[in-house]
Amino acid sequence: MYCAQCGIPIRADGRFCTGCGTVVSTIPAKPGGPPQAGQGIVSSTIPPHAPSPQIGLSLPEHSPGGRFARLLAVGIDAIVAIPVLFVCYAASGFDTLEETIPLLTTLFLGLCGVVMLQGLFLAFRAQTIGKMLLGLRIIDVATGRRAGFARLVFLRMLVTSLLSALAGIGWIFGLIDCLFIFRDDRRCLHDFIAGTRVVRATRDN
Repeated sequence: MYCAQCGIPIRADGRFCTGCGTVVSTIPAKPGGPPQAGQGIVSSTIPPHAPSPQIGLSLPEHSPGGRFARLLAVGIDAIVAIPVLFVCYAASGFDTLEETIPLLTTLFLGLCGVVMLQGLFLAFRAQTIGKMLLGLRIIDVATGRRAGFARLVFLRMLVTSLLSALAGIGWIFGLIDCLFIFRDDRRCLHDFIAGTRVVRATRDN
């Protein structure tokens, strides 16, 4: 026979369903036929020690990060990045930055340096230094949990930074990206690219 509550097989001499803990009593199947779903259930009382059946799981709810707090966090991260970029530019030679290839190469190396600086915070806390100071955290919009390191680095940081650096159209992307903060969910364009969301940091996330 089968449990009508969760559908798993039940032992004929069992008192409780091993899947959901529902009290059962033995009701034999019809002669010559297979056990029918629903046989064996005579009470919905669940013993205190038995697990409660879970109908479905809902994603945890988080409060979106404030617009001003996010802007301030970006400013802090920019200040942190300035020394790293300056070192890369100085190492490449400022006179070579007038050419496109050396400029893009130096910019890419600078971004890699910034990622290395912020890497530990992103890997273990899903926060940049600025977001940590402002009490913000980046979560995966699909799971409601902390976003993974690869998603944060390659999609949220490197891809969006390179798009913003494109000659001629980079400023358009940057402007649209900033304006998305005025959406109700406060997800910017780079959040949609990476599948992320910035929320207030709590123990639950």
